[in-house]
Amino acid sequence: MKRKFTLIELLVVIAIIAVLAAMLFPALNKARDLAKKSDCLSRKKQMMLGMQFYSNDFRGYLPVYISNLPWSVLISGGWYGTGTTYIPWKILGCPSTHFSGGSKYSDVNDWRHYVSGAIWSNAVNSASGDAKYDERAVALGVYQNMVGSPGTTGKVYITARMKAPSRTPLLADSFCSNLGNAHYGKQHYYVTPAGGCEPESAYWAAYHNGTATAGFADGHAEALSPREWAAKYLMPRLMFDVSRRRLVNCY
Repeated sequence: MKRKFTLIELLVVIAIIAVLAAMLFPALNKARDLAKKSDCLSRKKQMMLGMQFYSNDFRGYLPVYISNLPWSVLISGGWYGTGTTYIPWKILGCPSTHFSGGSKYSDVNDWRHYVSGAIWSNAVNSASGDAKYDERAVALGVYQNMVGSPGTTGKVYITARMKAPSRTPLLADSFCSNLGNAHYGKQHYYVTPAGGCEPESAYWAAYHNGTATAGFADGHAEALSPREWAAKYLMPRLMFDVSRRRLVNCY
């Protein structure tokens, strides 16, 4: 006659399985997060490659915002896809966000929020707490410029004015932190080194276990902690830690 398991034996087996699962899940989650960070870095490199191709076609200018269109739309074929596609739209966001790869052809107030943020700083930021602005201007150059002419307004980077492209981060992940805004939790097409962009209060964001990724003008990408970013590259002053849902002082 076959021996049957007693209730106590079954409970012991179940408890052992539960303990093993509890030990395994954190490792699986860590591996998944590392894979997403690796994917995010790869995307940043592709974005910067697309920006460099755009720059080659437009006399060394890189777009942040031109005539009501953000950089992401301009390098991904334009609003209707009739322009030159330097990089596919679907890779312009962080894989750790729930909104990455959303439709470009949605509401005008929505397609600005599916992509990484162009890092834009100027003298105005200095007055609002960007204490490292002058130091960055000396080390990296004054490479940001407002453009304005009949039919064209916007913000651009000028590559010829960059003193150190390998030390100049241009694209970073962002997070809209204003709970009262409809776009809370989404990304935003530009961020500043000083603080949040209104009205969404979009901050440079750390999506990957306390680390944030960014793409540089020379085409490479890095993932660092908030304080490491500030120590190495003099920005940002504040960063939003997505996992903890709070702002972190970087310097």
